[in-house]
Amino acid sequence: MKIIITGSLGNISRPLVKQLAEKGNDITVISRSSGKVAEIEKLGAKPAIGDIADHDFLVRTFTGADAIYLMIPPSYQAEDMVGYIADSGKIYADAIAQSGVKRIVALSSMGAHLPLGNGPLSGLALAEKHYAELKDVDFTYLRPGGFFTNYLAQIGLIKHAGIAGDNTLPETRFLITHPADIADVAADAILNPVSGNLVRFIVSAEKTNEEIASILGNAIGKPDLQWVQFSNEDYRNGLLQNGFSASAAQAFIEMGEAFRDGRGFAEADSNPDKIVKGKRSFEDFAKEVFSPVYNQ
Repeated sequence: MKIIITGSLGNISRPLVKQLAEKGNDITVISRSSGKVAEIEKLGAKPAIGDIADHDFLVRTFTGADAIYLMIPPSYQAEDMVGYIADSGKIYADAIAQSGVKRIVALSSMGAHLPLGNGPLSGLALAEKHYAELKDVDFTYLRPGGFFTNYLAQIGLIKHAGIAGDNTLPETRFLITHPADIADVAADAILNPVSGNLVRFIVSAEKTNEEIASILGNAIGKPDLQWVQFSNEDYRNGLLQNGFSASAAQAFIEMGEAFRDGRGFAEADSNPDKIVKGKRSFEDFAKEVFSPVYNQ
């Protein structure tokens, strides 16, 4: 099977490429960086170096493929973050239509059912509208919760302030997902295709922020680590100081509010039969990934 993987060798794409290549598939990995060529080839795949904003490049790369794993790379410096995501979906959709590929596995997210008021996830909802206009193309939408690896962004705050936090409450419930569990579901969806448009929610763990802080704290020798809710303004300032554009900072504030009041998980909660349970635990992630990075 000829398969195109977008997302270079990120947290999902790398284990996905490895799985698919080991099964003898013909894999091409799209990356913006020529520095990734050797790594891609080492995994048994072929590199396609180019920009996903380049329509002609995408058409050339997509043409002849049996399936595409589609993801929109984040851009925290975008002047209009939601618009960037929606526009990227339009570029992908146009390239899919022109190349004639009929099977797409698209990375989306819990919360992408909300076309307004959910920051970057609303951008994904708008991208999905572009995909929905394609005729005779089968889509499987992967809707994981927040990635385990997102919590690596808390390391600076923990080291400098001794706390973890954002604009959600300590008791806010989160459905979270290991990227490798997403890769497992993506591989299955590619290799065992079904007709039509499907949604798969992927959940590795369900935790409150308090539980997340405790697990991370225990892994790094700080068992009293607390999750602190910041005001939207303080959270915005922290994001801006970390290089986010004003648009991206506002988008993350909206996303936090949507998950804080439960809107972000409403679609998954209403469709328990579509939830795929991941195999990997947050506790193991904290010990095996978070702690080593923290202690570098």
